Amino acid sequence: MRKVIDLSKYNTVSDFGAVANSVDGVIIRAGYRGYGSGKVVQDAKFVEFAQACKEKGIPFGIYFMSQAINIEEAEEEAQFAATFADQYGATLPLFIDSEDGDGTPKVVRADRLSKEDRTAIVKAFCEKVVSCGKEAGVYASESWFKSNLDYDQIKQYKIWCAKYGTNDGNAQTSPALERVDMWQYTSKGSISGVEGSVDLNEYFFEIKHETPLQATQAVVDKPKYIENDKVGQYQHAANIGFDLKGTKNELAEDKKFGPKTQNVAKTHLIYYNIQGCPTAVRWWQEIIGVTSDGKFGNKTLEATREWQKAHGLVPDGVVGLATVTEAIK
Repeated sequence: MRKVIDLSKYNTVSDFGAVANSVDGVIIRAGYRGYGSGKVVQDAKFVEFAQACKEKGIPFGIYFMSQAINIEEAEEEAQFAATFADQYGATLPLFIDSEDGDGTPKVVRADRLSKEDRTAIVKAFCEKVVSCGKEAGVYASESWFKSNLDYDQIKQYKIWCAKYGTNDGNAQTSPALERVDMWQYTSKGSISGVEGSVDLNEYFFEIKHETPLQATQAVVDKPKYIENDKVGQYQHAANIGFDLKGTKNELAEDKKFGPKTQNVAKTHLIYYNIQGCPTAVRWWQEIIGVTSDGKFGNKTLEATREWQKAHGLVPDGVVGLATVTEAIK
């Protein structure tokens, strides 16, 4: 069987080498919108999983758990997914999951959407993804596709459908839709390298396999030792902006760009419409010379890309390890 797994912070992967030998691809949750707050939040394990897939040559895509209630929010979610796809090299489609996934009867922010409005939101997400040069898709259970979405309006995108049957780890009756590009057939699957149960999917489209990164490539990207006031300013901004104070990730603010500070720059990204990190955003805005308002909007995104181009970096609009390293030299 042609096999894909999907992963989020709720999964524990102990051996990505074993995963690479067991599956053809991975779909990773990049983030979600809060059920009540409405804030866009990065999945805590996205960076770890995406980097591991890249290193092992596992093709991967992205899914985003939406609670968008209008077109603007849908496009925001799509931009978030596309930005992370660019940053980490996702080659598989970017999917929107519009289901209520909190597992309780509680009413959450998108529950009252009409079928028409929800379909419009899903289409807006997909169209934004396409405008970013990516392939878009829609995830839902068979019943959700039939009851809460107008399938005919979204069938031009990749269709990822869940249908479990008795959910015993095996594929049973396939979804009764006009076309399905990927079928999630169980949430109780087992794969070498993944601890506990994992979602298993059979896919029906072409996946081009990736070449694993060579050790020499990883060495090239390793920043040289840097110590100056700019490093201290970044450390302070990261401690405040990412709420690192009092946690194991708190930086010493010693002006030394050591392994711990480098790791924060690698995993705690500053990107379009990031929520709850105004101090970190202001630090970056001062570097690129835009209004320091703590909001990473379109002007900051455009200025970030121009700054990256001018400094010989990939203009992806994401402030990660490479961009931070260049900024503190």
